[in-house]
Parts: sequence; C-alpha cells; structure tokens
Amino acid sequence: MTDTALCYTLCVKIINIRMRDAMLGTKHSEAPVPGYFNYPTAPQFSAAIGAETYGEWLGGLPANDSVSLYIHIPFCRSMCWYCGCPPTITRRDAPIQNYVAALRDEIRLVSELTPQALPVSDVHFGGGTPTLLEPKEFLALMELLRRRFAFRQKTAIAVEIDPRTFTTEMAEALGAAGVNRASLGVQSFDPFVQKAINRVQSVEQTAIAVENLRQQGISRINIDLIYGLPNQTMQSCVQTATVAVAMRPQRLAVFGYAHAPSSNKHQRLIEKAALPDGAARAEQAEAVAETLVSAGYRQIGSTTSPCRTTSSHWLRKAVACGATPKVTLPTPAKP
Repeated sequence: MTDTALCYTLCVKIINIRMRDAMLGTKHSEAPVPGYFNYPTAPQFSAAIGAETYGEWLGGLPANDSVSLYIHIPFCRSMCWYCGCPPTITRRDAPIQNYVAALRDEIRLVSELTPQALPVSDVHFGGGTPTLLEPKEFLALMELLRRRFAFRQKTAIAVEIDPRTFTTEMAEALGAAGVNRASLGVQSFDPFVQKAINRVQSVEQTAIAVENLRQQGISRINIDLIYGLPNQTMQSCVQTATVAVAMRPQRLAVFGYAHAPSSNKHQRLIEKAALPDGAARAEQAEAVAETLVSAGYRQIGSTTSPCRTTSSHWLRKAVACGATPKVTLPTPAKP
C-alpha cells in the first residue's frame, strides 16, 4: 500500500503529507494501487547496466549544470518494525568504520568520472542513521566532498537524524560541516504506538535534538510523522502533530504506513489486527492535515501546481554513493 504525496507551506513552514487514504476514500484505500515512492520500480533495473555504462553516464553530466549528491549510510542501532528501507542493524562501530572507508573510495572514483569541479546544488545524507558516524568521520566525509565537487555558497546540506542517538558532539560537527537542513524521525509520540513499532522515543529526546540543531545555526528542520500505525487512533495522531508543531519545525513530512510484510519481513512482527482500517486511516490523515493547517502550515505537493523549487528538485540530475542508492543520470535516447 502506497500513498500520494502532498505538502503544506506558509512562509517558511511546510508540511509534506502523504494522504492516499483521504483522497481515494474507504472503497479503494486498501487496494494495492501503484505509487511513486520508489521509482523506477525494481523490475526496471538490469544487471546489463554495469560499471562501464555507469561511468559513461557519469561522464555525460553537463559540466556547468548543478547536480544533487546523495550519500547513503545504512546503519541503525535497532530495527523499527514499520520501516520500509533495508537498514543494517549493528551495535558495533567497526562495521560502520569499514563502510565509511569504502564509501570514501567510491566518492573518489565517482568524482574522477564526472566532469571536473562539478557544481553541487544540494547534498543529502540518508539511511539508516547517518548521525551514527563519529563526528570526526562526518567532518572528514564533508571535507572530501568539498575537495571533489564544487560547492556553492547556497548549497543545501541535509542530514537525516534519529533523536534517540543524536549527541551534542554530533550537532556541533554538523554545524562545523556547514549542514543547514535536518530531518528528524519521530513517527508517533504515543507510547502505546511506539511499543508496537519497536521505536520508543520521548518528546524530550526530540526537543533536545531540535534545540541542539538550532544552537548550531541549523534552523531548517523537518519532522517525520506517520499515520496508519498499529494501535494508532485519530486522537493520538492529532496529539502527536500538536506536540510536533510546538517544536516549530519549518517542515513536517507525514506518511501513511505501508504494510508489506511479504517484502519487509520485519513487518511481520506487527500485529495486523492492530492496524487501523481504511476508514480510520482516512480519518487520521484528515485530522492531521486539519491540525497542521490550523497551526499555520499550508499544503503543497505533487497534486498541486509545481513551483520553481519543487520542479527543479524533481528534474535535477543526481549522483549517489553508498549502498542501495538510486540516481538520475543522462542516458542515451532509445532508438
């Protein structure tokens, strides 16, 4: 089950909300309709595209056009049962250090295949949990990226953060590295829901993370929320949204939980009977939207007229390094 992306904005306040249930209604809300969260879909990928072809595509990037950089850090300390990503769970630092060493080699190789001094419009560190890196490791990665690519004064640098493991030292490293955007995973503040998804996270942990970021001059903060989770109610969704709004994030991203235990085996740990049905999901999505609009957020998204910012973001070429990333590169036209 997937959702359609929408957003809200007012001045610097934005919410990105995926509201498939509210849009389709209860009749079709549980049908396996297509979505575009992961596109192209897996069947479109082929082993026929090897290193040589990839290198040719990298070399075909226009030298004067800016690109997006995506750096993937796949590690987490524990498995969140709702997660639709393929994280690597580890309690040890050695696997992370080994991965970072290989990642640095990949960044060097990729940069040698792209045009020299390729301009970068934005950098995104995703995962997993990028902030599981040691502060010195993150600083070294950023230093390498700045040497290998041409950063601009307005280059956006965004990092995904798990408030449960986010330290003051890491916040200082992000500030020193020039990070100017951060996305915090929350999903729900309801303890009953948190226990059902194996992600226990206090309001205080999140508030401290937000404050530490702001102390480092990182004010463009996004908070991720999810509706449709096990044991979740409309009231708990509204309460979570209200608490999140009180932290004054610039953006909120709200997603409908996609239960796909056949492809995400850890989701089998979630009791299907505890999941809200289509009607309840629609109510939750609508209630969250109303709460955020009342708080001064305005909805924008893929179903509205695209603005310059969203259009350039969707159409820009992207280069990615690390495990399981997807990129957008110039490819030869089909005959």
